Amino acid sequence: MTHFNPPINLPPTPADSIEGLVTQIKGLRYRAERVLDTPVTGPRGQQLTLAEAQDRAKMLGDAIDTEEAHGSQRHRGVSRAAKVLILTVVAVIDFPIMLWLVSSVFNVDWSNPMRLPLAISVVVSLLATGGAASALYHLGHDQRQNKNHRRQLQVRQLTVGSKISMVGVALLVVLIATAMFVRVWTEGLLSSLNNLALVLALLVSVVMLISAWLVFWIAFRDGSPEQGDLAYYTRLVQRHLRVQRDYEDSARELEDQIDLINRSTSRYLQQATAPRHPGLVHPGLAHSDLVHSGPAHSGPVHSGPVFPVPRRALPPDTPPAALETPLMTSPDSDSTDPSSA
Repeated sequence: MTHFNPPINLPPTPADSIEGLVTQIKGLRYRAERVLDTPVTGPRGQQLTLAEAQDRAKMLGDAIDTEEAHGSQRHRGVSRAAKVLILTVVAVIDFPIMLWLVSSVFNVDWSNPMRLPLAISVVVSLLATGGAASALYHLGHDQRQNKNHRRQLQVRQLTVGSKISMVGVALLVVLIATAMFVRVWTEGLLSSLNNLALVLALLVSVVMLISAWLVFWIAFRDGSPEQGDLAYYTRLVQRHLRVQRDYEDSARELEDQIDLINRSTSRYLQQATAPRHPGLVHPGLAHSDLVHSGPAHSGPVHSGPVFPVPRRALPPDTPPAALETPLMTSPDSDSTDPSSA
């Protein structure tokens, strides 16, 4: 009758650990090498690989650097402070004036304003202010292709579609300014202050006109289409290169673990194969001095087995007399003194 012996689950050896780490390193290296072959989408929806996107980014960067070296200002962007300023103007100036204009249309009772007409006025004001600002910004952003090297609009080279867009911008700005002028002028006539009403109406309309034009002008002067494509490709490539760098860093960390395992294994083998001497080890004494450290005698020292003395760490300046230790014998020995035999 045969007995079944189940397999013994042995602990993994250093070679097994190293083999597993090497497999992981190969996988990480493979992923890092394939990052440049990742399919991506371009700024206009075109399909290309990451390597092609990187080449296009380099080509656009070189072209922009060449034009700027010849004095071109076409690719310069607008500072973040200017964008924050125009957004603040729209929120602090345009919206309150638009709310005042719309509230007069819906007959908001300011003595008891918490009613439906005020809610409608706020919604209409938000839509009118936000919609007008968004339309002006996008129209200015689209007209960047018609900008010359001095950051000016080339009116003679405008296409039919661009001319229609510019007419729409001018019409929108004029309508906003006219609406403000009429509202202030009407309110001034009710107070019988015609001259003051005219001045205030002109002031408010000019402020709204400048505010609307600034929204368009900021978007128009904010870089160029080439600079926008370069920014898109740069963000795309940098995001995937960070992934590639993470793969490479992980592979290096695993390689460091392999080196640590090899050093630990080598140190263990050196300690296991090193010769072991009984007694204490001191750098200032020879091995023969440690063996014959007891008093002089004649005859055999000991007839039984000799047990090694445990090693102890001693300071370097320990005198040799402190190292003299009698030889230890087995527990069943009658005496430890050789002279008493």
